[in-house]
Amino acid sequence: MAFMPVEGGIQTKFNDKALHALGFFVISITAQLAHPKTRFIILIMGLAFFGFVIELVQAYLPYRSFSMWDWAADVFGVLVYFIFFGHFLRDRT
Repeated sequence: MAFMPVEGGIQTKFNDKALHALGFFVISITAQLAHPKTRFIILIMGLAFFGFVIELVQAYLPYRSFSMWDWAADVFGVLVYFIFFGHFLRDRT
């Protein structure tokens, strides 16, 4: 979805920033499940970097654009997950 044209689709039916935050919230869950022994700060930094790279790629697509607000929404979704929910899946070994 990150590199598809914006016309139609789910983007026009919902708040774009809420979709960014929700998407990265879900990606945070999968990242923690994939790397249960990795410290939260490493996962947070990696996911924030991933979101930034997506925005950079979009800057070079003729039908998309770079947005720091989209990236901020990505980081917000990551932070909400790790601050409020990340401890539920934390590996205790």
